[in-house]
Amino acid sequence: MPGSAREFFQEGLNFFNKGNTLRALTFFEKSYNVDPSEPLCRSYMALLLASERGQLQKGINLAEDTIAGSPKEPVLYLNLAKLYSRAERKKDAIETLRAGMRCGPVSESEALLNLLSRA
Repeated sequence: MPGSAREFFQEGLNFFNKGNTLRALTFFEKSYNVDPSEPLCRSYMALLLASERGQLQKGINLAEDTIAGSPKEPVLYLNLAKLYSRAERKKDAIETLRAGMRCGPVSESEALLNLLSRA
């Protein structure tokens, strides 16, 4: 059983990648409780607060705050764009994806941008 923030986060990411988002959220919350400043954990937790708990605005606020503190990590932008898309803020989602792609490539960002641009 993991015990450090990094170990909790990695376990959460493993569950997230397998599609078990509720279990992933549990581990992201444990990681956050150990180290609330870790940007990737905060970002994934924000995404899952919206999908698993219906706390969309809380997720958006957390994701926006996370990017403000770590503006160079492209995955943070992808997760925020997913939240904006869920909130039907298409323009914000597209702008966020473009900003994230300037930080570095994430194939899922390109796919989501193409999808949103066609809709």
